[in-house]
Amino acid sequence: GSAVKGFTEEGAKLYESGRPSYPDNSILKILDIIGISQSASKECRIVELGAGTGKFTRSLLLYSQKVGNISNLRYIATEPSEGFRKSIETSTDQYKFKELGILSVLDGTGSCIPAKDGSLDCVVAAQAFHWMATESTLVEIHRTLKPSAPLVLVWNTYDYKANPWMRKIDDEILAPAYKASKAPRQQDLTWSHCFQAPQSIGLFTSPIQFWYGQQAHSGPAQNVVSRIMSTSVIAEKPVQEKEAIQKHLDSILSSHPDLAEARSSGVFTINYVTEIAW
Repeated sequence: GSAVKGFTEEGAKLYESGRPSYPDNSILKILDIIGISQSASKECRIVELGAGTGKFTRSLLLYSQKVGNISNLRYIATEPSEGFRKSIETSTDQYKFKELGILSVLDGTGSCIPAKDGSLDCVVAAQAFHWMATESTLVEIHRTLKPSAPLVLVWNTYDYKANPWMRKIDDEILAPAYKASKAPRQQDLTWSHCFQAPQSIGLFTSPIQFWYGQQAHSGPAQNVVSRIMSTSVIAEKPVQEKEAIQKHLDSILSSHPDLAEARSSGVFTINYVTEIAW
């Protein structure tokens, strides 16, 4: 699909530089949902689906290390793109998570999870579930989870109220690209429909709950360019089309009145809402 086509090893570098991480308060909330506390002594097995370049993987493991509850984690980051799996391994190498037996990086998808029946304390998908929101994914996740263990979904979404210029980029560049590719998008909430499908009803009994946090990702204009150009529906396009899109993007960044201060300081800030659903 679009995600795997757009997300190559080369694309991984663009993705990595353009995407925000996950703030500590969101990781704390997720650990709370899973039921991990600093005093926990039993092993906790987590599978992450669609781990990408490991942005969320690193956020969760480094936060757990900081608060002293990492030794009992067994974290399996799954990702169908070989380029992205290499990126996870490279970016976590220095922390020795693999050598310590805390992290495994494996090929896997929502409908083919490398885990035994009823063996997991949590399945998490960050910036990814909308790509795999099907009945077969929910059936497979349910197969691997222990009774009452949670499925946790996380996204960083654009905060259009804080950044009206991002709305313009979305309207003129992103929305048409999604429409043309017919790719799924988190914002339209169609990912939630699979929970109401016949095979899914009864698998996850608690109603979907939401938590929201805020964060900002600041840097040079190139960060904004990397963020937009690494979007799967744009990354998969032919070179000529991508060049035209980047030209359009550059013209918005160089002329939008709300960005006058950013242009003079050289610091462009994208505001995000971090959204957790479980």
